[in-house]
Amino acid sequence: MQKNEEHKNFQKSTLINLQNAYKNRISLAPKCKRLLIMALPNDIFMSLDHCVTSKELSGKLLRQLEGGVATLKNNRTMCINEYHEFKAKEGESLKDTYSRYNVLIGKCKRFGVVRTNEDNNMLFLKSLENEWSHLTRSIRTNLDLEITSLADLYGSLASLEPQVLEAIERKSTKRGEKA
Repeated sequence: MQKNEEHKNFQKSTLINLQNAYKNRISLAPKCKRLLIMALPNDIFMSLDHCVTSKELSGKLLRQLEGGVATLKNNRTMCINEYHEFKAKEGESLKDTYSRYNVLIGKCKRFGVVRTNEDNNMLFLKSLENEWSHLTRSIRTNLDLEITSLADLYGSLASLEPQVLEAIERKSTKRGEKA
């Protein structure tokens, strides 16, 4: 009899806890909706004003900002192409190239295009200007690009950047003398 009474009390307290949790969730929904809406530009807000729940709002917002299936496929394809065509710009610093490359990797991940460390590292090394070629060959043979992070690879290259810049300067000086 006592076990039965304990069980009933447990059920009652569990039910009360669940009801309180549900009430808290319900009271948070309008707050979430208001926060989302406040962060939106007015034209987007007007198209979403009719949404009742936070879930409905976030779903419609996601579809509006990312587009439909065809748009997502198109963006994914463009991202893959941009990834494979990535090159350092002439005269661009290693830091700037690294930053652009990280942004591209993040963009690709958003569209479900995920590459291995080795793929990312190899492409980054290949994307650098010709003046880096002798160093990148050495790095490819001496570092395990499969387990080396892109940040670690960048750190290794950054320590060598003064040598490369010096070689570029010597090269341009020689060209100036010949002219």
